[in-house]
Amino acid sequence: MNYLAVSGHGDPNVEDSEYKQVITALYAIAYTIKMSKNGDHKIKDYFNFVVPPLEGL
Repeated sequence: MNYLAVSGHGDPNVEDSEYKQVITALYAIAYTIKMSKNGDHKIKDYFNFVVPPLEGL
């Protein structure tokens, strides 16, 4: 299974925290990949998927 992950810690409720910035980037990347099916550039072996909710480890 392919997945995107980040490692770190912090308070997501603090404005402009590194944690919040990384989570924002993570979702931006995930949705860019997901919506690529609607554009001209096709990703090899792409399949439609659901972007799951954030999970902390």
